[in-house]
Amino acid sequence: MTGKLYLIPTGLGDGAPLEIIPISIKKIIESIDVYIVENEKSARKFIKTISSGKSQSSLTLFSLNKFTDPMEIPSFLEECYEGNNIGLLSDAGCPGIADPGAEVVKIAHKKNIKIIPLVGPSSILLAMMSSGMNGQNFAFNGYLPIEKVILGPRKTCIQNNEIIKEIVIPVNEFTKATWVKVGGRRADAISKVSFCGAVTIQKGMVTEFRIALGAVYMTVIRNRQIEKLYKNMSVETVKNDASNILSHYQELIKPIDDQRSNKDYRNKVALNLIEDFIKNI
Repeated sequence: MTGKLYLIPTGLGDGAPLEIIPISIKKIIESIDVYIVENEKSARKFIKTISSGKSQSSLTLFSLNKFTDPMEIPSFLEECYEGNNIGLLSDAGCPGIADPGAEVVKIAHKKNIKIIPLVGPSSILLAMMSSGMNGQNFAFNGYLPIEKVILGPRKTCIQNNEIIKEIVIPVNEFTKATWVKVGGRRADAISKVSFCGAVTIQKGMVTEFRIALGAVYMTVIRNRQIEKLYKNMSVETVKNDASNILSHYQELIKPIDDQRSNKDYRNKVALNLIEDFIKNI
């Protein structure tokens, strides 16, 4: 018998999940050992919170996020053909709604795998409920990525009749995360250079690799192609390839001279911060 795909909602905040999510979902989670998740650490934490007695070592987790190779996704559902049910977990709210899990659901339909959506919180519907607007006819055009908001110095895509009501920052539990601001004084200083780096390491492998730089270009520098390139490499491989990583970012860094600093200083400091971060992964 073919297994089923359960679409399992999670909480939207820090509240106790079982105060928000139906108790029936606890029974489903206790019966499933295979999950497709956005973030392994937060998924394990959620499962443990719902079912504290469930063995973590018995779980099989497949990561699904914007860095996942689309060619890998169909293989995540192979467990269903062995008669095992699979749970699809979002980082927050209902899977498949403005969520990468929608691709899994689409594939499951094509493979004639039975899909069972479970009741849970949805930020989109909660916003509509509290808006006072008629929910008979509305459109959700997606979350606006930061890259499409900040267009340059003092320039955004926000129109005169628009306001930003909310900034959503996903919670990620990285193994190591570093943020550095280089300024002319210890407080209330505009950055000469700013740096943020984060990695997740599992069994000696780098499963998440992220670097962002500020004040060295017209907008924040973040290259997702470079990040994807070094994902799923060993820690030692990433460290040994530091010179190539620096070369990638050297091509992106285009600082300017101004009253706070000069471009040569900014360029050197930015590369030093990247090198130091990689060295200490």
